[in-house]
Amino acid sequence: MDPIHQDGGRLMIESVAASDLAARFGTPLYVTSEAALRANVRAWRTALDDAWPDGPTRVLVSLKANPTIALRRILDDEGAGCDVFGTYELDIALDAGTPAELISVNGSTKPEALIVRAISAGARLTVDSVEELAAAATAARRLGRRAHVRLRLRPDLTDLETTSEFTERDPLGAVADAYKPGIPIDGLREALGRLDLDGVDLAGVHAHLGRHTSAVEPFRLHAQRLGALVGELARAMPGWTPREIDLGGGYSYPGDPTGRALRAAPAHTPSPAEYAAAVAGGLDEGLRASGVDPRGIALEIEPGRAVYGSAGVHLSTVLNVKRQAAPVPRVWVGCDSSEVLLSDTGWEHSRWDPVCADPVTGSDQEVDVVGVSCGFDTITPGARLPDGIAAGDVIAFLATGAYEETLAGNFNSMPRPASLLVSGDRAELVRRAELLSDVTRRDRLPLRLRDDAPRVVGVDHVSLTVDDLDRSVGFYCGLLGLTLHERGRLEPELIEQMTGMPDAEVDYADVDLGSRILELLHYRTAALRRPIASRQERPGSVHIGLRVDDAAAVHGRLAAAGFAPLSAPRTLPDDGSGWSGSIVFYVRDPDGVMLEIVERAETASRAAGTPVPVPSTLEPSGSDRAD
Repeated sequence: MDPIHQDGGRLMIESVAASDLAARFGTPLYVTSEAALRANVRAWRTALDDAWPDGPTRVLVSLKANPTIALRRILDDEGAGCDVFGTYELDIALDAGTPAELISVNGSTKPEALIVRAISAGARLTVDSVEELAAAATAARRLGRRAHVRLRLRPDLTDLETTSEFTERDPLGAVADAYKPGIPIDGLREALGRLDLDGVDLAGVHAHLGRHTSAVEPFRLHAQRLGALVGELARAMPGWTPREIDLGGGYSYPGDPTGRALRAAPAHTPSPAEYAAAVAGGLDEGLRASGVDPRGIALEIEPGRAVYGSAGVHLSTVLNVKRQAAPVPRVWVGCDSSEVLLSDTGWEHSRWDPVCADPVTGSDQEVDVVGVSCGFDTITPGARLPDGIAAGDVIAFLATGAYEETLAGNFNSMPRPASLLVSGDRAELVRRAELLSDVTRRDRLPLRLRDDAPRVVGVDHVSLTVDDLDRSVGFYCGLLGLTLHERGRLEPELIEQMTGMPDAEVDYADVDLGSRILELLHYRTAALRRPIASRQERPGSVHIGLRVDDAAAVHGRLAAAGFAPLSAPRTLPDDGSGWSGSIVFYVRDPDGVMLEIVERAETASRAAGTPVPVPSTLEPSGSDRAD
């Protein structure tokens, strides 16, 4: 049974009803099935292994298709690497724990900092120009490292008349040739004779066709012509043969909506095995015809939508149904989503076919499913939905796991929805919904435009005076897992200028709290150090709330280290507030400072606005707890 399926008229995502997810987390909502994601990447890994017996194979799933870290962790667990485009995606992949040797750093016009970062990390660097190749060599020598480099090439497909599904009628070959990445072969041949490539390990080549068609033949031809280009390079560099060849991505999958607003879906969508056989066969043919033995060469591909796409569902609630009899009969089903949240509606002419999450009575009718933004915002024109559909019903747009959340915007100042991961009967939030404050966070109002007094705009940092800096750094960094950002000593003159305290010798440590810094100060010359344990009932007392991802585990670790928490972890009641279901407990740090340890439940996709303040379990009623 498919992980996303109908059961008695109810849409099920593994063992959870889609309408139950909508009721619990709110809509609009992105949902991914873990079982579907794992099945998809396994199918591609198996297919490539079977099709290419000549050497190792690697599936490097395109991160840009869905950069959600939880999903990246699942693909890491399946042994898949990733294709990243640019500095930010490289940082996400490394932070997610993807092994650097399984990261393909792609993209045209790379800045020097990205080239240096990729080489330093040990990632595969796909160079896109002669200039990038030279920059990689220079950076490698400066770093004292070998740069693992692949040359991105441009196989000639301009004779291919197959229509690109991105367009109304343009031939695939012409559209692919207009795409910017890749090194023209003539310029590359000339440059190889004059460049100093000391420090470069020229490991292989790369080429990418992209999602122009679901047919396998263009992908076979693309691979065959890349093999021919490899032969040209081998003749230009006697003794060189590639250790790896990356054929990129662009593959389709069952239910792929790409281009379906322009033309009907094909009668047959090739399987991973069919695509793998085509590209492996074409590459083998091209290599052998050009005199290159394929044995021992690793084959890589970079599917994105073909792994993520069918694993995702987008849920939306019907807000109203509007009917018009004249001048042209029409029915509009207005939902709380938007083409802004399903951007491939316009980008790739995708055709979404919405389904009802629960059974709805009536005969099918033709409707336009429309969204809430002020654009034309027709998500699906001419959809077929039951004539009994009404406000409050939940509809689902299938095959939305790739690119939709990545491309979602904030048009009309709409906060972007939450993302869920479903595994069996368990649903977990993997990306919270935005609030209006997230949308406006980057705004800055010049002083001349303000009509009120200067105001506090946020917390810059939190500072604690400690008795033993090493002990406190050990507590916050070693025990609680925070990162030491910087450590040093402040000049006495500076301390006196700021505080009026003469001859003060102060050591400091800045600890990274994520969006803020915890500053630990140790006054080495203090005449009297008598730590005073804070008490919550005393006016002027302060406590710090630290958010964790597993309160029970932190509780056990603190207790084992001799820092006895003041209570067991406590789950707060579901009262409809932003604190519902959160787990909290209190503990004192080495100097007696009160810490509140918080594991947020974050089970609701909250509407834009400010969370309702809720008193902490150990604070007097009325304390402001809004984040």
